[in-house]
Amino acid sequence: KTYVLWGDIAFSYAKASGQTNTNKTYAHVRYIHTFYEKDLNAEAFVQSQTDKFTKIQKKILAGLGLRYHAAMQSYGNIYLGFGGFAEHIDYTTNVDPTENNVRLNIYIAYKNRLSKSTKISYIGYYQPKADLLSDYILLNSAELKVRIYKQLSINFEITYARDTKPAIGVKKYDFSQTTSFVYDF
Repeated sequence: KTYVLWGDIAFSYAKASGQTNTNKTYAHVRYIHTFYEKDLNAEAFVQSQTDKFTKIQKKILAGLGLRYHAAMQSYGNIYLGFGGFAEHIDYTTNVDPTENNVRLNIYIAYKNRLSKSTKISYIGYYQPKADLLSDYILLNSAELKVRIYKQLSINFEITYARDTKPAIGVKKYDFSQTTSFVYDF
């Protein structure tokens, strides 16, 4: 196999005590192509997202990068990535309603199958602006996925995000804990 193409689409909406506390969409498509060395890959990706609570009306990005895969026998797989992307953001705020940035994209990902029905994973991104490294986005996500029946699983996820220059009125960090059901096609 010399390439893989995959996509991920998500919609999150939640209410607690009559108040909406989550309302966001996410779509991501990634193409990974293996070079002559099986552990070194080129990747290209596009992404679109919205998030009412970070005041992102629309965020579109496209990027390229290199990805290195280090298999660690029974300890799992580690992926290291480096690249960049261009992003366009439309905010719902009237002050600075749009942004156009070029960001570096540095990440580490870890995956391990603990048993036939249980997987753990972690991914961490560091995404500084190419022309101003003090303006960065930091994204972290740890996940435990346990298969319940056939393609149905329960998923436990903890995420931490930090944006040093968010939209006006938005906190610089966000922490969430999510329990969800996942059906794999």
